[in-house]
Amino acid sequence: QQGRRTEFGTQLRDRLVAYLTQSRRFAVLDRANDAAYDREMALLAADAPIAERVRIGQALGTDYVVVGRMRNVGAVRQETYITITGETIVRQFARGDLDFQVIEIATRQVLHAGTINAGTAGNLTQILTRMSEELGRQVTQSIYPLRLIAMTNPDELIINQGGVTVQQGQRFRAMQLGEEMFDPHTRESLGRVERETGIIQ
Repeated sequence: QQGRRTEFGTQLRDRLVAYLTQSRRFAVLDRANDAAYDREMALLAADAPIAERVRIGQALGTDYVVVGRMRNVGAVRQETYITITGETIVRQFARGDLDFQVIEIATRQVLHAGTINAGTAGNLTQILTRMSEELGRQVTQSIYPLRLIAMTNPDELIINQGGVTVQQGQRFRAMQLGEEMFDPHTRESLGRVERETGIIQ
């Protein structure tokens, strides 16, 4: 999250970390607890055996960073009094917008950018869930697109993702990838020709 840190942003980060970890495609690095790590590393550096000291210097660098900015996050509670019955009907609405980018650190190239608009007749927890799941899905798809690995029969399809990234009942368009196309001027890849072959549930 860029700018002011909020509790909503912290929870969104934590849920995104959980989503990406459970996708089994990423090694997610923690940058939120640097102060605690620094204190522990100082203790280990002073007293640890040589083998442990070697491990201390092996902190990993990141390949990709997700940055974002939240807008219009909030909830409204609406009460309507019905005079005929004497009842009070309470409704709650929540919404939020998230602009984000997936950046490849080595080249500073923006691999993917988008906006997630979430709204619900509920509370901010539901907005948080929708945002984190959609953000996790888009980040995963931009770096490691869902692929069909093997199909021994129509009832046994093996894909390259798991955990929370795929849920029972979801439907996907199955696309056959063809020849890779290149821009005639820049020679950059434009992707591969896609042809829909069916629907997978």
